[in-house]
Formats: sequence, C-alpha cells, structure tokens
Amino acid sequence: GLITEALLILAASCASLTEGIAIRRYNTRHSGGGFLFVAMISAFSLFFFAAADRNGFHAPAALWLLGMISGIFYCTASFLTYLALQCGPFAQTNLILSYNVVLSISYGIFFLHEPLSPMTLPGIAVILISLYLINPGTKSKAPTEANRISVKWLIFIGLSTVGCGMVGVLQKMQQIHFENACNHE
Repeated sequence: GLITEALLILAASCASLTEGIAIRRYNTRHSGGGFLFVAMISAFSLFFFAAADRNGFHAPAALWLLGMISGIFYCTASFLTYLALQCGPFAQTNLILSYNVVLSISYGIFFLHEPLSPMTLPGIAVILISLYLINPGTKSKAPTEANRISVKWLIFIGLSTVGCGMVGVLQKMQQIHFENACNHE
C-alpha cells in the first residue's frame, strides 16, 4: 500500500545517493576513473543477477531488443552523470537526476492513461520544488569548478536525467508488452 510505496521511494533514493557518493569519491581518488567505476557496478549487477537466478534465465528475442535499447540509455546516462559530477555541484546533480521518475510517471499518465494514485501529485510536487530547498552554497566561499552551475553542467545533467527517465519508460513498455511475464530480467 501507501507505506510500501513510500519505503520503496526512500530505499531507491538512498541507493541512488550512495551510488553518487561512491562515484564522486572514486573519481576524486582516481582522477577521472568514475566511468570505469560505473562500468564495474553494472558488470557486478549483471553477474549477481545471473548467479542469483534459480529458475533458468529465459527471455524472448523482443526483450533482448528492449534490453539493449535500455542499456544504451543507461550507459549514456551514466556517462553523462559522470561528466556532470566532474563539472557541477554534487547535491544538485543527484537531485536533478532523481527527476527522471517524472518522465516515466508522465508517460504512464498521458500515454497509458494510468490512474493517479493519492501519492502521485504530491510526490511530483515535492520533486519539483525540491531544487528550491537546496541552497547552492550562498554561505560557502567562492564557487569552485566542482560546485558551479554552468551551461555545460545543465546539458550533461539534463540529458542524463532524460536518459534515466527513458529507462523507466522502456521498463513500462516491457511490462505491458510481456504482460508482466518478464519482470525480473
């Protein structure tokens, strides 16, 4: 129900924040190796899910196509997030990246005519006003390259957010096309 939805949103937000912190720290320590770190996380996920599968992995050919398209969006978004983290503020980068759910929610509402749940509109409102709640360093010293908002950063984070949102849209398309049959692959 409602509590489960809230807990899932909280868990996803915490996981995303942890990933962003890990990428930023890895990038700082290894001078630009953040993209390699994302690739390692993705490879680990692939091997983990393959090893954890107990029922034999089976996926129709059309699912492979959706998976490849989704993978292209994910890899592109990950790389653009890495670039955004290199040249922009960490907090705003992760915050704006979390806006990607608005794309799949909008797809569901406008194209699939999904009903609005009681949490949908307040959730979207909180997402959209959250940027105003983060004060981008007015109390801090002069902005550095790592915390400055620039056109380059806006392009990187905007395209990354759309890429991540498209992964969510493709997941919805996959669930509809395969009637929830392939919901763990």
